[in-house]
Amino acid sequence: MAEWLGKPKVRPEELPEYWRRRPGAVRHFVDNQKPRLYLTLELEDYVRFEQAVQKKYGSTSAFKILEAGVEAIKKWTEDVLKE
Repeated sequence: MAEWLGKPKVRPEELPEYWRRRPGAVRHFVDNQKPRLYLTLELEDYVRFEQAVQKKYGSTSAFKILEAGVEAIKKWTEDVLKE
């Protein structure tokens, strides 16, 4: 949708009413513009990360791993920018 609007980002209120009535479509158009990070980890690092997620959240579902990854990135960014 943002491509059609000529914008790098799109907000839900900018979508035509037809799409705004469909929450799944709104999520798609908004989330589609968000940056993504894909990481390749060494197996040992991933195992330790998975253990930490299990300890903190009680499970290692894809959603919990994503939540932990976002939390780690935010914390690291905050720490670096404080310096």
